[in-house]
Amino acid sequence: MNCTICEKPIVLVPSAQERARKDMAGHPASYYIKLFTTHTACFLRKRKEETSALMKRIREQQAHDTVVVNLM
Repeated sequence: MNCTICEKPIVLVPSAQERARKDMAGHPASYYIKLFTTHTACFLRKRKEETSALMKRIREQQAHDTVVVNLM
């Protein structure tokens, strides 16, 4: 399976087959292949970018909503 963010192959260590062999619940290898859809680094990078974009939008909205009152 390829990463949903960078489109590069995901390599599981241990492999999906090894995980399935050790799995007490009896999940097949395909379960593990479908379970891991992104690289950890890709996920963290995307989350950081989205968080930064959200913080920027909040700051811009707050600046837009701020009213300065001069009483003198």
